[in-house]
Amino acid sequence: LAKHHQKQAVIIIDEYDVPVHSAYLQDFYEPLILFVKRLLTGLFKDNPVLEKGIISGIYTLAKSGIFTGLNNLDIYN
Repeated sequence: LAKHHQKQAVIIIDEYDVPVHSAYLQDFYEPLILFVKRLLTGLFKDNPVLEKGIISGIYTLAKSGIFTGLNNLDIYN
């Protein structure tokens, strides 16, 4: 999209924590956390076409442990 429109991208992920919670209840937590860490790190860290990223969920990001590879996060409760 950034290449086509020649503008930086905005990525919005709503309720990131719903599949994480479901995976925890279904005993599939570790594989999902590994996938989510890799996905979000690729989307948000060192992404040259990213202007802004927004992640929403019920659980606080800093306490979840999923985002240990990311920095410069602003958390709004």
